[in-house]
Order: sequence, then structure tokens, then C-alpha cells
Amino acid sequence: MQIKSLRELRIERQWSQDELAKFVGVTSKTIQRAEGGAPLRLETVRKLAHVLGLQPEQMAAVWAAGRSKVDDAAYDKKES
Repeated sequence: MQIKSLRELRIERQWSQDELAKFVGVTSKTIQRAEGGAPLRLETVRKLAHVLGLQPEQMAAVWAAGRSKVDDAAYDKKES
């Protein structure tokens, strides 16, 4: 089973970053940072998991999936 990134989960639900931020109770900047692989506060992880219907532990895999895609893109950019 392939683990989806936060961005993929958000788009799958047809939510904008602003909508997800509102559902979670954070700013859209926090969602942008989260989708970019930035570290999140534990409470934000819990809220994201709840809104997305995931267990908090699953959010670590979701964050890592997004992080690896960011790292891959950065690596590809350097190699060009």
C-alpha cells in the first residue's frame, strides 16, 4: 500500500489549503509548511489526523511521504 502525502490527501478530498486549515484550526501557512515537510506541533498532528480520519501514528507516515517527495524534488533540481 502506497502512503499518500498530506497534499495528496487534501486534494483527494477536493479541499484547498485554506479549507483544510479552517477544519484543523490552524493557518493556511501551517498547512503549506506541513505539505512541505516542516515539523509540526503534536497537537497539530492530532488535529490533522482527526480531520483526515487517520490515527495520529499514521500521520507520521503521511508527513514522511510528503517529506520524501520534497527531498526528491530538491535532489532532482540540484542534478539538473
